[in-house]
Amino acid sequence: MTIVEENWVHSERNTEIGSMIYSLNDLIWGIRECIKHRTVPSFNLEVYQDGLVSEKTLGVFEKINTAIHRGVSSQGFNDNMPRLGKIKENNS
Repeated sequence: MTIVEENWVHSERNTEIGSMIYSLNDLIWGIRECIKHRTVPSFNLEVYQDGLVSEKTLGVFEKINTAIHRGVSSQGFNDNMPRLGKIKENNS
């Protein structure tokens, strides 16, 4: 399992989840390598006490999904991509 943020678990209430420790390009490359070698990647995301994940982390994984399934390079993304699922806003 790959830890993608600063900690294994988000245990401190009312604090923000830390930054991701891998770049978008590194994650896309790593997942493509897993696919090439027929292995299944597993990622640990920090989760807020209310069950939501970081908006920034979710956005990165949405971009990874697009890159893997649609063949888009990481340079083809912008910050206006639609978001999927439930997320915790950084300002709440």
